[in-house]
Amino acid sequence: MPRDDKSEVSRRDSSDIIGYEDFLSALKSRISSAQLRAAVAVNKELVLLYWQIGRDILNR
Repeated sequence: MPRDDKSEVSRRDSSDIIGYEDFLSALKSRISSAQLRAAVAVNKELVLLYWQIGRDILNR
């Protein structure tokens, strides 16, 4: 009896799809979290820079 390769592929594909949405959701969450941490770090450094520049201007 010949093997039905299409049904094997269908079963494998459908099992790959299960959990894919959760995987994408977790990935998006990690990216958003990293972007937020990067923005906070940049803002912190800019605020410190501006304070230092203000202090230097006052000292001059």
